[in-house]
Amino acid sequence: MPNHHPATLQTVGMASASFSGATISAIVIGLVQIIGGLAGSKIFKLSLRLKPQHLIGSLLLGGITGLTAILSVATFTCPGADVGVSTFLITMSVVPGAFVDSFVFRDRLNQRQWGGVAVFLLAGYAMLNFPNLQGLLHLELWVWLSLGVALMAVASETTSKWIREINPLVNNFYGGISAVVICTLILIGAKGWGLINQLTPRFWLGTIAIGGIAIVIISLKTTTYNRGARIALKKVMMQGTLLTATNILGAVIYGEAITIGKVVGILGFFIAFSLRDQGTWLVIKNLLARKRIA
Repeated sequence: MPNHHPATLQTVGMASASFSGATISAIVIGLVQIIGGLAGSKIFKLSLRLKPQHLIGSLLLGGITGLTAILSVATFTCPGADVGVSTFLITMSVVPGAFVDSFVFRDRLNQRQWGGVAVFLLAGYAMLNFPNLQGLLHLELWVWLSLGVALMAVASETTSKWIREINPLVNNFYGGISAVVICTLILIGAKGWGLINQLTPRFWLGTIAIGGIAIVIISLKTTTYNRGARIALKKVMMQGTLLTATNILGAVIYGEAITIGKVVGILGFFIAFSLRDQGTWLVIKNLLARKRIA
């Protein structure tokens, strides 16, 4: 297995698998959010004045988004990183997300859903190839970074739900400001400005395009939560397809091993989400009921 994985499966930092490259990319994305949010607010005559708590929430979400982008690239380019396992660990945001749902937003989970969370933890153990206690106590850096991205995802989802009343365009404007300021300070601290001269037009065009996608994603996320969606709900097929594909691509492109643990982990993922997600569970129940009738 190679010692480094280019961040080809990660959109941010696509032309530079480096910390500074990812940080510059996050800054550009933030600038696109600022311009897009400001332009949209002017076109639709939206006020940029927010309540203090909403302003703090928007700035917090922007900072989290920028830091997540940087941390994601650092994870995939970390020595010894396994793309397939890392992708699974990042999706483990459903575990802390379940606790946030239950204890912060009072969205109580039933026994079946908590069973899904337990299965998810067992699937993660399998993905790590069934390590013993010694192995669990000495996990590699990329594993901790992956889990860090998962926690950042929970923080992002929690903040999105908190500020769901804000217009998405206004949210993008303030979030972009926060991301640009934080990532610029990080780039200054890392002394990475010299990399700008080495970046290609493809990098700039690709990153600007990703900024546009970020506006759409954040807008959809806040709109979804405004309609009552829960933090830990995910589209099981979309997530499952991504997980399966990254493990296959990791084997084909990077020579990563397809272990029994990975197979068990992927199967466990589908079982866990089916138990955890009420909508998915109802679909399965209906399909089974039709089969019995037939």
